[in-house]
Amino acid sequence: MSSTTTTKSSSEYDLTHKISKFLDLHMMFPLIEWLSEQNIYDDKELLEAKYAYAQKTKMADFTVGVYKALHNTTEVPKELAGRKAEVMSELKKLRPAVKPLVIVLKNQDMVKKLKEEKKFNLEGLAKHSVTEDTLDAFFQVSRLYFDLGLYKNTTDSLSTYRQLAKLDSDKSFTALWGQLAAYILDKDTDQSLACVNVIREAIGNRNFVKDVNQLEQKTWLVHWALFPFFRSPNAAKLICEFFFTGGYLDIVAINCPWILRYISWAVIMDNCQRHLPTLVNVLKRDEAVYNDPLTGVLLSLFSKYDVESAQEKLRECEIAIRSDYFFFKVHGDVLEGKGEELVKSFLTSSRKMILQLYCVVNQKIDLKELSSTLGMELDATEKWMVALIQSSGTDLENAKIDSNKKHVLMGLEFPSVYDQIVEKINSLSHNTYSLVANMGRVLQKRNQKKY
Repeated sequence: MSSTTTTKSSSEYDLTHKISKFLDLHMMFPLIEWLSEQNIYDDKELLEAKYAYAQKTKMADFTVGVYKALHNTTEVPKELAGRKAEVMSELKKLRPAVKPLVIVLKNQDMVKKLKEEKKFNLEGLAKHSVTEDTLDAFFQVSRLYFDLGLYKNTTDSLSTYRQLAKLDSDKSFTALWGQLAAYILDKDTDQSLACVNVIREAIGNRNFVKDVNQLEQKTWLVHWALFPFFRSPNAAKLICEFFFTGGYLDIVAINCPWILRYISWAVIMDNCQRHLPTLVNVLKRDEAVYNDPLTGVLLSLFSKYDVESAQEKLRECEIAIRSDYFFFKVHGDVLEGKGEELVKSFLTSSRKMILQLYCVVNQKIDLKELSSTLGMELDATEKWMVALIQSSGTDLENAKIDSNKKHVLMGLEFPSVYDQIVEKINSLSHNTYSLVANMGRVLQKRNQKKY
């Protein structure tokens, strides 16, 4: 999609073209809808993309609506006009095959009794004429529900399917992904978050034919998880917990470095000092591969120790955040539609981090000079410094302010030998993981060329 000349700066920070490769096509509709409101891209190009995605679904009425908007017409082609009847016919054909299971499910007392007796499985339902074929047909109905955009029906039916199917089967694993997609599109945050954790565990325990298949599954999960993460008021904390365990930060660095934008945001917002060295090492290593205003803030502060550069990056961050669907729309909705509040809170957290670093690398600080650097009033800077010193968990606990001379005297503490060793080991671990993964890719390409 080409950008308009008036909003070129915004389009430069849009990640849709990167993220879309790892999203279900149904997830693209709300994203395209939001982009159309931002005037970042040409409206016709967005409608063309929307129509291309819609054609791959079975949402007949929705597809017709997009077609009419795209071509500014009330007439509909024959192939589209008869599409709804085809879908209904497909659903009708499946009904006889799933009827035995539907009869059981309608009898809530029977279902409750079967579950209490631990007989709510294929073996227990055999006397009710429920077979493997019945379950396969029920799975097809669930997929059809999803293709039709009936997400609540999808989650209900797939939940039942997974209770009856073998949990280690391929279809059960596929059904789990289907549940997550439907929960996301139905905006059920709690169930989406629970499903993310179940899939993460399933991927870790599953035996894949090739390691690259597990890498792909984890990459898809990384992108899908953004929806429930940013729909939660605890987004920053959830992101830190997810990406700094289980090797997921390495997955991002290898397969989707643009996700480093969201991880950097989370570390800044949550003031996550514990994970900061690990993240900065990854950002330094991958700076040539991916560069972003949000990652640039951390690199400027903790790699180049350049406060002025960090301040410049913050101005770019404002544009990047406003141009990002997950920041400004998804998380903005959590803040009752106040996307600007997210921008302000990010700038506040970033400036706090800048202040902390500025104070840590200087033994004696002139408050006038500091206020000038940060573009703040002298009194506001002094009050902010007092608040930082009094707050626990910062590097300023030993600092003292001389209000008469307008100076801050720092009590610097350096990392212990143990902490330095741990940081080095973490860095080596990330580098080794990346090296092995890259070697695997090279070998895979060579094997493909051979055969």
